[in-house]
Amino acid sequence: MFKKAVYPFTDWNWLKLPLASAAVGGFFFVFWLGTISGMVYHRNDSDTAGSLFGLAGMITMLVLFILATMSVGWLLRVAVQPSKEEPLKLPSWSNPLVLIKDGFLALVGGFLESYTLLLLMYAGLAAFGLTTALPGLAFSHLEWKALSNAALTVAGITTIIGYLCMLAVFYTWVTVFAPLLMVRYAHTRKFRHLLNPLWVWRAFTIAPTEFILRSLAWPIALVVVTVLTPLTAGVANAIGVILLPLSLVNTFYLLGDYYRIYLDD
Repeated sequence: MFKKAVYPFTDWNWLKLPLASAAVGGFFFVFWLGTISGMVYHRNDSDTAGSLFGLAGMITMLVLFILATMSVGWLLRVAVQPSKEEPLKLPSWSNPLVLIKDGFLALVGGFLESYTLLLLMYAGLAAFGLTTALPGLAFSHLEWKALSNAALTVAGITTIIGYLCMLAVFYTWVTVFAPLLMVRYAHTRKFRHLLNPLWVWRAFTIAPTEFILRSLAWPIALVVVTVLTPLTAGVANAIGVILLPLSLVNTFYLLGDYYRIYLDD
């Protein structure tokens, strides 16, 4: 189990991941430096400068989209790696078009699931806030100022608390439960499996402690190293750039192993 906990360090190819992150960051830095230099050169021609900025923005968004979809597609391969003949090897990056397609479908499913949940929670919060504010509005209409102010204050406080709870639920869903839906999709390749919150809850209740440890161990370590330590001069940021891709890889791998043990359908 220890080797699984330190995956992908079990394969020396893991060194390519932080190097790739640094290379991508360097590409965007040089690209934007060149764009800004071109804008300065054409500073007396506002149309040309504006066109350069717009073109750079579109190219950046396109490249980021391609990289994001390819990365998610590759993480889907990581999720099924525990079931392979060599479970501790990193999967290949072959067939980039397939990676883009798989990653795109997974991102679309995750987007639909997560933001549908968010909209439903916003609707519930709005209904709750309106219900708690009605007494204050009624008292205000009757000119009972003290009671109306007190009721509206309580309504405001409860709405803020509800909003914070809603954010906690949403981000817990996105960071903990949604990846397991992607893991299931990686195994079954059925798009509908990306849109099944009841299945995620049943999967979580099989072994909740183990599930939480698998899904949060590396992200918590990443936060501790990069946020809660007194490292300065950009050292924490550099460590974060190295650990972030490794954290994502390990989380998908451990959840894939969780799926293999408890949920293989």
